Amino acid sequence: MAQLNDLHMMLSDIDFGSDQSEVLQCEEHSRFANSRSTPATSDATTTTLPSISLTEDEKRLLSLRDVERKSWKEIALYFQSKWGKKIRTAALQMRYSRLQRRLRAVNDTEISSLQHAHDHWTTHKWKLISEMMHELGCDRRWTPEYCAFRWRSLKDARNG
Repeated sequence: MAQLNDLHMMLSDIDFGSDQSEVLQCEEHSRFANSRSTPATSDATTTTLPSISLTEDEKRLLSLRDVERKSWKEIALYFQSKWGKKIRTAALQMRYSRLQRRLRAVNDTEISSLQHAHDHWTTHKWKLISEMMHELGCDRRWTPEYCAFRWRSLKDARNG
């Protein structure tokens, strides 16, 4: 409940009447959103919170749903009166879901794992491609080096 109050205070400081998008570092919203779907991180990891630029409507959607606890039908009616056209609740729910994903906090372990996985792929991608070619029916085995050479040749031929 304390998180909800903190979120309410943070969102109440936002000027919803402004036409400009502003960068909103949604620390409280990210923690609140994370508490719904992911397990808490240990104290040993640091959480990186996204710096997200939100539109006025996105901020209002988050406020209506998370702070004011409005139903989807009430939120749809709000946006229908604002925009003057019918808004489906499913569309708002999808937009809200995407916002939740954008605002999700990421811990150091996740960032480190992503970096290591990318480094592994970068180092071994031609070996993986070479193996996959054989699995996909290539009669001759291509070395990783030959795969890389042929790929560059194909790209050069297309671009040149």
